[in-house]
Amino acid sequence: MFIKPRLMFYVLLTAFFGPEAQSESEVSPGSIILNQLRSLDSVEAEDWGIRNGCIALRRIRAISFRDDQVAIINLHRRQQAVLKLKRECRGIAEQGFIIDARSDQLCVRFSRLTQAKSGVSCEIEFIQPYVQLSEALSDTS
Repeated sequence: MFIKPRLMFYVLLTAFFGPEAQSESEVSPGSIILNQLRSLDSVEAEDWGIRNGCIALRRIRAISFRDDQVAIINLHRRQQAVLKLKRECRGIAEQGFIIDARSDQLCVRFSRLTQAKSGVSCEIEFIQPYVQLSEALSDTS
């Protein structure tokens, strides 16, 4: 029997934090995070403007690489998306990049990011909504 990873994670969290038999006045950090994890199932890429692996360039405010393979795209309305390259693209985080797009969209299949200094072209693996869970556990300590 195959269980989806997200469902398995949910099951493990439920087992760890116990049943939801808490009263509304007893809100634990675990239950807050559990509720946020449940809300991830309702996240639709279209709500971020991501359609068929593409996002309009006019929606992008900034792209900042965390390392040489993963970037956070800042969008309008305080939304963010995560962009992952198929392979590590050495130097892209430090030295910058040029967007090579065939149209007015950044697309997984058709666009590339070219490392500014070396000219190495890097292929995009995916663009997905980026949702952060609150730091509820650290707020209680």
